[in-house]
Amino acid sequence: MNTLHRLSLFLLALLLLGSPTLANNNTSVIQIAVSDLEARGVETNEALIISDRLRQELIQTGKFRVMERELMNRIL
Repeated sequence: MNTLHRLSLFLLALLLLGSPTLANNNTSVIQIAVSDLEARGVETNEALIISDRLRQELIQTGKFRVMERELMNRIL
């Protein structure tokens, strides 16, 4: 993964983790679904890797319950 991809992932995570919703000390867990990112200017497998990494990082914060991809696909 090149520097531009890492920077994009970092900025996205910073944006999500720094939002006002997360700034309060609410202990409730937010259930979310993260669909695969669209590959624009990068290979499809790179976009999928970044999508998976984003899901992992959100789960590791302990503030989110990320819907499994299979369940998300069934709902869609």
